[in-house]
Amino acid sequence: MAKKIYLLTDGPEDERYISGTYSTRASAEAASRFLGDEGRIEEFEVDAALPEGPAGASLWCVSEDNEYMVFRTNAFHFDETLEQVEFNDDEGVVYVWASDAALALAKGGALIEQARAQRAGTVRKR
Repeated sequence: MAKKIYLLTDGPEDERYISGTYSTRASAEAASRFLGDEGRIEEFEVDAALPEGPAGASLWCVSEDNEYMVFRTNAFHFDETLEQVEFNDDEGVVYVWASDAALALAKGGALIEQARAQRAGTVRKR
């Protein structure tokens, strides 16, 4: 049976912080009355299985609007499509596995350029 822990977190969604860690839900619920209005209990499995990805690789997000941006992203809760470019207005975004930012940028940039060319009709599908 998997061991779980319960974290008391608080603060706005983009600035959450941990207020306490508890080994049982009952203890976390008892302590939750001391949280602010944005507080909540979050449950996590101890030693949870690692996400499946290539050895030595992390998950990266590559985006391009006027310039390319690349950042490592959380693979534990990833539910997007890998290596499939999505466009939001004119911004291309793609998620790729890579060992570092430079490789992610090269891989993601090439995918975005290819998808952008296909959108423009300059590359024929085979």
